[in-house]
Order: sequence, then structure tokens, then C-alpha cells
Amino acid sequence: MSKKPSRWDNSNNAIEALKKATTQKKSTQVIFELGDADDHFRIEACQNGLSPSDQLRSIFGLELAKKKRPRLSLSLSDHDWSALANRYGLKVVNKIAIRKRMEQELLEHVTRTP
Repeated sequence: MSKKPSRWDNSNNAIEALKKATTQKKSTQVIFELGDADDHFRIEACQNGLSPSDQLRSIFGLELAKKKRPRLSLSLSDHDWSALANRYGLKVVNKIAIRKRMEQELLEHVTRTP
């Protein structure tokens, strides 16, 4: 592979700058730390069936994001998987069965909660 002529360097730099300038900028995350007031907005969002960020967008009169897959998520460490396997009497390697039991327990929780 031959080395490109040095006179191309400025052209390549200009092309890269143009690409960056014309690339549509994604969004910028803005974080608010409002102390105890944070909970107010989280509760209000839940009552309105919105995510906290959609609740804030609504307050500011901004367009709401398109609905994504509604889901709950939880990060589990190896220790967590082990504890759950013990809880359900399963082997820790059987993560699919553990997940199904967790899902079942969550649904049962909903029926028990007033």
C-alpha cells in the first residue's frame, strides 16, 4: 500500500470537518438535582403513566418521545443470581428458569398489592 501524498492532508481534514458539521446532532442529556422534589416528579410520572423524562418533557411543553417497549429491568450480579437460585431452589446456571420464576413472583406481587 502506497503512502498518500501529503498535499491530500488538508483535503481530508476539510472533508472530515464537513462530515462533522453536517451530521445531525443527537440529543444532550440534561440532569436536574432537585433534592426531595425529585420524588414528586417520579410519583407524578407514575400516576400519569409516563417515564420521569416524559413527565418533564410534558411540563416543559416538549414533544413526548415515541413509546418504546414497556418493560422493567434489573441488573443482577453473580451474587444476585446465586441468591435467586437459592430462593427458588434452582441451579444458578438455569437463568431462564430463574427469570421465569422472578416474572411469576412479580405478577403475584401485583395481585397481592391493593
